[in-house]
This record gives sequence, structure tokens and C-alpha cells, in this order.
Amino acid sequence: ELSKEADNGRLLRLLAKLNFVTERPDSTWPETGDRYVLKLFRDFVFHAAAPDTGAPLLDWGLLVEALNKVMPG
Repeated sequence: ELSKEADNGRLLRLLAKLNFVTERPDSTWPETGDRYVLKLFRDFVFHAAAPDTGAPLLDWGLLVEALNKVMPG
């Protein structure tokens, strides 16, 4: 149980950091470079669609797998 909770905490912190960077309304932060790559990653994870119907995919497995691939260590 403890390892699951620790993993959940890591993923939540990563999601928070991702949103802090991608949703920052500051106009001095450009939409290019690393920030653009993070926005593409966010769109891949949260705007995934079924190939046959185009319906939104609400797949927790995709979310957790993608976030774990990004996590360092």
C-alpha cells in the first residue's frame, strides 16, 4: 500500500508541474522549445481519441504509462 501511495504522489506532482508550465498565462514565456514539447505531450495524453470512432479515450493505463516514462529514475 505504501508503495502505491508513493507512486500516486509522484504522478500527482508530475501532473502539477506539467500544468504549471503548460498553462502559465505569462506572455513572456514563449510557446516554443521545451514548453511546446510539454504541450504536445499533454495533448497526446489527455486528448487521445479512438482511431475508429474519434471518441475521446479515457484510459488511465495510457496516462500512468506515459507519466512513468517521463519520470526520471
